Amino acid sequence: MPKKLIITENQFKQLLQEELCISEIVANTTISVYNMIEESAKTKTDKETNEHFSKWNFPVNFDFFGSKIDCSVTCYNYFSKEYFEYSQITSDGWSVCLSNKLFFMGITVPMVSGQISRQEVMDTIQHELSHIYEQKMMGNAYSNNDAYSLLKTNMGSLNELISKTAKLIYGCIKSEQSGFVNGLYAYLMSQPEIFSMETLKKSDCWKLYEDMISIYNQFSDNPEFLKELKKYKMNLTKIEKLINNFINKIGKVVVKVKQDKFKKQGFREKI
Repeated sequence: MPKKLIITENQFKQLLQEELCISEIVANTTISVYNMIEESAKTKTDKETNEHFSKWNFPVNFDFFGSKIDCSVTCYNYFSKEYFEYSQITSDGWSVCLSNKLFFMGITVPMVSGQISRQEVMDTIQHELSHIYEQKMMGNAYSNNDAYSLLKTNMGSLNELISKTAKLIYGCIKSEQSGFVNGLYAYLMSQPEIFSMETLKKSDCWKLYEDMISIYNQFSDNPEFLKELKKYKMNLTKIEKLINNFINKIGKVVVKVKQDKFKKQGFREKI
């Protein structure tokens, strides 16, 4: 019988001692792009407006790691918090590689009464930039292939086993893990406290990790799950290793956040 995956608080603290994994290029560019978006969002006057919200688009172009990035930004400014929550609009993003020198990127920016959710938008920007960074390092567009398209399709399946297996595989992809942990860095750096587990557990990155653990534990004894894994050339041993890689990356992010925050405040803490 496959073992159940679980991580204790002490094991997590041990992971915080490991080497760091956040690209300074990605982190610094995230701040720059966010500032450009925030400034442009304030000055844009051509908007589509109805009784509940205003919507407008604008471009943000910048250079990143030797490539030109053409970013399309879509803002939704809701007039009431109640309707914003009802709409369930969240910050979202996408990126497409046309060549190693040209990328297109899109960011959705939700607002309430003109206020941008800084943490959420920076998380999205850093996630997409990390994907572009990964693609440049590999020299190709890993997301523009049939296998990736099939995975995204299966994630929307009405069959629970198929959709959850696809989500588990999605979370195991190295580039997706890098995207989520880079987004996590931006999210944690925007928080007022140095670090708290409570804040970490609210992040999209941690929620994905918990979902992966839950899916593994739910189906690891199911023969149909093993068959589904084979479609992706995966098995339980590989899945366990990739999940452990993910929590290691999360641990490295927490170390980086704590070090950077203490550095800015002029003192250090034992991690």
